[in-house]
Amino acid sequence: MPQFLNDLLSDPRPILLEKPIALDAASVHAAIRRAGAALDNKLVGYNRRFYEPVVRLRERINQRGLKAAEVTISENIQSHVAKHGSDIVPHLITFGSSHTLDLVLHLFGPLHPVRVWGHKDPGKMEFVSYNGVLVTEREEPVVLSLNSDDPSPAGVRCRFDDGTTWHLSPLETLSIYQGTIIHPSEPGRCVRSYQPRLAETVVADARQKPGIEMQMAAFLSHNYDLGATPSDAAAVLNLIEEIRVAAMSEPVQNRAVRV
Repeated sequence: MPQFLNDLLSDPRPILLEKPIALDAASVHAAIRRAGAALDNKLVGYNRRFYEPVVRLRERINQRGLKAAEVTISENIQSHVAKHGSDIVPHLITFGSSHTLDLVLHLFGPLHPVRVWGHKDPGKMEFVSYNGVLVTEREEPVVLSLNSDDPSPAGVRCRFDDGTTWHLSPLETLSIYQGTIIHPSEPGRCVRSYQPRLAETVVADARQKPGIEMQMAAFLSHNYDLGATPSDAAAVLNLIEEIRVAAMSEPVQNRAVRV
């Protein structure tokens, strides 16, 4: 509720807030304005920012040379409904997908939709999937696939101009590929096959829930360099609203492919 958010952000004490802190950007912006200086010691619990694979990928992106990226998010509708009831479905992009969208903004900086399509799948209780193209402030394209029950591997894939591909999937594992292994055709199978050459793997420490220990250390030491602030949480909600508005240019419905 907005009043809870106002009270939490305006409280002078350090507070680590669970995510998402609201379901709409306007509530967060209003609470931020009221909070004033009390905002300086608030952190939002997007702990995936602290994964070692994420830190490595962010360092690589900051070195420049990103050609393109792909973001794949899948929401399991039935599991969410079983835990939270059917009322959660219209809010799943905020409740569930915001974890990954915060990570994407943390990696790439501000993103802006170029073209987005919304799609209601039958039997998904009004869940809207979004597929389209976003762009970074350096004009790097980011393809977004946010769907229900998508069997594609969820994660973030980045292609760089040095010929490497960095794939964060699952989000606790970073696979770095360099070059291709070509397997010649064999008797009975007259085609060559191509396999990306794995150069390095970075895996998050999962002895506890990944990122939690480093997030708590950052919160207690007031070192918020990697942490998500309420303003960062507002940026996620802004992006979600921009995606929804961009999808309005195409009717949100079950539609056949037009050729």
